[in-house]
Amino acid sequence: MSNNLVIFTDLDGTLLDKHTYQPGVSLASLERCRRLKIPVIFVSGKSRAEMELVRKELNNDSPFISENGGGLYLPVKDFQAPEGASRIDSYWCLCYDENIGDVRNVLLKSATEAGIEVKTFDQITALEVSELTGLNLEHSKLAKIREFDEAFVIIDETPEKLKTLREKIASHGYRYTHGGHFHHIMGNFDKGYRVDQVKKIYLSMNPTTKFAALGDACNDLPMLKIVDYPFLVRRPDDTYDESVVFESLNITAGIGPAGFAEAVDWLIKKLALE
Repeated sequence: MSNNLVIFTDLDGTLLDKHTYQPGVSLASLERCRRLKIPVIFVSGKSRAEMELVRKELNNDSPFISENGGGLYLPVKDFQAPEGASRIDSYWCLCYDENIGDVRNVLLKSATEAGIEVKTFDQITALEVSELTGLNLEHSKLAKIREFDEAFVIIDETPEKLKTLREKIASHGYRYTHGGHFHHIMGNFDKGYRVDQVKKIYLSMNPTTKFAALGDACNDLPMLKIVDYPFLVRRPDDTYDESVVFESLNITAGIGPAGFAEAVDWLIKKLALE
């Protein structure tokens, strides 16, 4: 990192088009960041397995955060081992230490108590994931390899059912969030928790580092609130998630990847990085 900026970004609906999962105009912005040595750190509800494929497709070798903060992965070649980290393949990993099976059991118990039927990612086939999301089958298979948080759908969902289920999940000491396509249950973590860990690592190397974050949904709020330059990206219908709005938030004019490109251009000009 030669410039004093680190960018955190959500994937689906932000860096990637919400429907096609293609980067479009954001690809040139990623290349611009790479040329200027600005780390772009992917922060997503996606599984580690799927994020590794996305990183390969987009030629990204920065750290990344999977499953809404469940896992933080730092390339061993670029970072020393943080306190409490374990070695997984070519990464230092700071990870939530509860078994995913236990998380699923809490979800199913909460649903039973609420009298609501749910289907977990463990119960949904890769073909069903593909049909629900538009992901190709390769990505859908990788999306199902959950380690920390469990994605799920509510059968015959209504606002009342969701409210009741959220209350039951909270009563068991777990958290609920919603991403682009699915509901999620998770332990005591979120995107902001892991982003804060990454911030401390970069600040230990350069105390003048500034941080930006981009997202489009409520699961992005925890990370948006703890950076210097937060950006909320517009949705395909040109609206934005009003539940994410707070005073210092920047709302892009562009949708999805166009909003990402807009924010990157603004940041580079604002901080005079080229």
